[in-house]
Amino acid sequence: MTDRARVLLIEDNPADADLLRELFSSGQSAEFELEHCGNLTEGIAASQGRAPDLVLLDLGLPETRGLQTLRRFLAATGHRAVLVLAEVRDSTAALEAVQAGAQDYLLKRDLNEDMLFRVLRYARERGRLILDLEEERDRSRMYLDLAGSLIVFLDREGRIGMMNKTAWQLLCPGQSAPIGQNWFDLFVPEQVRAERWSRFRTSVASPDEEGSYEGELCSLSGVRLLVQWTFRAVRGGAPEDIVGLLLAGMDITERHVLEQELRESEERLRIIFENAPDAIYLLDDRGRFLDANRQAEQMLGDLRENWIGRSALESGLLAPLDVERARSDLEASVQGESVPPAVFELRRPDGRRLQLEISTFPVQLQTMNCILAIARDLTERIDYERRLALRAAALNAASNGILITDTHGTIVWCNRAICEMTGYDQKELVGAHTRILKSGRQESATYAKLWQTVLSGVVWQGELINRRKDGSEYFEEMSITPIPDDQGVVQHFVAVKQDVTERVRSREELSASEARFRYIFDRAPSGMLELDIAPLRAAVAALPGDGARNGAPLRTLFDGVRVTDANASALGIFSFEEPADFVGRHFSELFHDELCLRKMVRALQNNDEHCSSETRILRKGESVRYTRATAYLPPATASSLLALLSLVDITEVKEMEQQLQQAAKMATLGEMATGMAHELNQPLSVISMGAQMLEMGARDGDVTPEFLLDQAGKIRSNIARATVIINHLRVFGRKAEPVRQVFELGTVVRSAMELVEQRLRQHNIKVDQVLPEPGLPILGDPNSMEQVFVNMLINAVDALEEREADRHVRVVVSDEGRNVRARVWNNGPPIPVGVIPRLFEPFFTTKPSGKGTGLGLSICYTIIKNHDGSIAVSNQADGVSFDLVLPRAEQKKG
Repeated sequence: MTDRARVLLIEDNPADADLLRELFSSGQSAEFELEHCGNLTEGIAASQGRAPDLVLLDLGLPETRGLQTLRRFLAATGHRAVLVLAEVRDSTAALEAVQAGAQDYLLKRDLNEDMLFRVLRYARERGRLILDLEEERDRSRMYLDLAGSLIVFLDREGRIGMMNKTAWQLLCPGQSAPIGQNWFDLFVPEQVRAERWSRFRTSVASPDEEGSYEGELCSLSGVRLLVQWTFRAVRGGAPEDIVGLLLAGMDITERHVLEQELRESEERLRIIFENAPDAIYLLDDRGRFLDANRQAEQMLGDLRENWIGRSALESGLLAPLDVERARSDLEASVQGESVPPAVFELRRPDGRRLQLEISTFPVQLQTMNCILAIARDLTERIDYERRLALRAAALNAASNGILITDTHGTIVWCNRAICEMTGYDQKELVGAHTRILKSGRQESATYAKLWQTVLSGVVWQGELINRRKDGSEYFEEMSITPIPDDQGVVQHFVAVKQDVTERVRSREELSASEARFRYIFDRAPSGMLELDIAPLRAAVAALPGDGARNGAPLRTLFDGVRVTDANASALGIFSFEEPADFVGRHFSELFHDELCLRKMVRALQNNDEHCSSETRILRKGESVRYTRATAYLPPATASSLLALLSLVDITEVKEMEQQLQQAAKMATLGEMATGMAHELNQPLSVISMGAQMLEMGARDGDVTPEFLLDQAGKIRSNIARATVIINHLRVFGRKAEPVRQVFELGTVVRSAMELVEQRLRQHNIKVDQVLPEPGLPILGDPNSMEQVFVNMLINAVDALEEREADRHVRVVVSDEGRNVRARVWNNGPPIPVGVIPRLFEPFFTTKPSGKGTGLGLSICYTIIKNHDGSIAVSNQADGVSFDLVLPRAEQKKG
């Protein structure tokens, strides 16, 4: 049986109340139960207990009037199923009553049974529906409030029609929900407000509009939120009537932050991965490349795209001997076993080979078993270690002792040479202080200066006297180099030591020897000059193979040759007062004799140890002295290029030689006097005869001009001939200083032949001359050289006296390249073998007593030697020959 509906009648008019009771007593009232209250207060009280299903409320109650009665009742009870009873029809009041919350507006006079119960049944059903709707609304509201999403309804103008608890708490913390306010003005950031509003207007204009987007909101407290929205249009009565949008959003601010952090973390990991100093490879369980970093690309010398997917074991990247070992390590890593790092040889596509230390680690990538391989290039380190080992071996094998200490002098390393030098083994030295080697021979100030120097970062070099393990002392040459760290602070010292005991002893001996030499040098009776001949040796070495100077003056070779020292005797020879007058002077300023210069050049070319020559020097004050200069030359391989020039003053000897030479010339002239007289008699006879002819013609009176001219010409030519003979004799016999100059040897030979020509004719000697045209140049004194050939020819005349007939003399001058040879041959008897060695001795003669002085050949020998030449005599099958060899002079060009 259905429960009866409780109807509360609030009516103050008893008649109207009775009327309604009567209607409820009819047969249609079985489903309703009527309860009456006479005033509003009682009705409100009755409604607050067990609430009636329906309320019939008279608007004409005495407490209030009209709609005020309805509003008061609804405010007090909240009842939804209220039917208003009115006395008169008032459509405006009826409309207002419905709007205020009444379900219906009934006129008392129109009520009848059918109408009343129809209205009651309708109101009861409607009330049930409203109640169900409210319950559903409350449940929906509860669901919306319990939902974690933001749910908002916006009308067409963007005003907030509904906002669930989640949206309210996030957007309006501590405030009431802003229902009716504009959503965009409150929560949408200004910078995107216009764009969002435009999109909203588009959405509410389309009946089928729905979609999703992400957008940023700003809560009333200033907190920014990132929300992911889905929206749908809400229709009104007509399908095409859009009343607003329903938005459901999820706060993804935290998720966005987490995603951003995840992306940043992944990016950081990728950066670390790509910029790792080691090569990193990701391999699958079959050894195929899955990924690699940038360092791996550089290590392989190829882009990773070119070998992703290829097998590391079958790509030829590993040396053949390393492949199986790498395969074994890979399989062990896949099984989760710990594999120690191993070194493999990588062969790059460009041919380079690298030594890699590879470590492998098993990793799980989703559902795939993978291998993470980290490769470190040890090529440089291995090479460096090898070089270090080589350096260590080299240092250990070095002949010099090498010792490393800290800044306190404690030895941290030493090589074998140190052990050999000191007698200690390495274990005894390492860890010991360097004072273990001190001999006590050095002053404390020496060590203080040493430490001050090296601690300031400056290299110290010097010699010390140290003591070996056996107590013996030795001299040590040492350099100590400070070794700073990266900050420039000295941390260690490297000492390089050499046992110089023998060298010190040699040096002391050398010093003593030098002192003795200096004593001898300074007090030597002969002049001593020290010369720096390095420029001369270099200039001579640069000459062509034939030694020719290509026309350059000989003196230019001596440019740069200077005097570096001189003794007192040399000062006296040159009339200098101080060594400073010598030191620094050019050699060619002091010595002008070209023969002396040439002999020194030739000695250097022949690598001779010394050379000598007689040279004429001009002293300070223009006086002339003669010296014998002997140059002692260093070998070409010598470290020092200092030459020693010994000078012996032979001025008096030369004066005596010149006197002897002059005496010899006078003797020669005496021997030639008869011939010369005969030679002069011929032109004198012609002159005398001419004079007689002129006298006879004058007496006879038959002198014609032609006769006079003829006789005068004969007299003049014979006077000239006599003058030439006399002048030649005067020049030959005069006493003159030797003058060195370049002259033609052939010219000198012809001049000598003229002097002895008469004597040769007197002795019926046939003379042959072979003289080249032009003659060959010789450097020397032509007057002295003429005396040589005159003596040679006179000796030939004397040698041919024993021969009765067919007397023959031949003079041949020939070119021998750098020398000139002159041969004087006669067909006289041979010279006894025992006589030849003494032939050129002074005063030695084979001629009868009173005939000859014995000086002729001796003077010839001296003259030839002074010209840097040689003279030799030899017996031939057909006679005797004298051979003179003289250096050929270089003719100046131009």
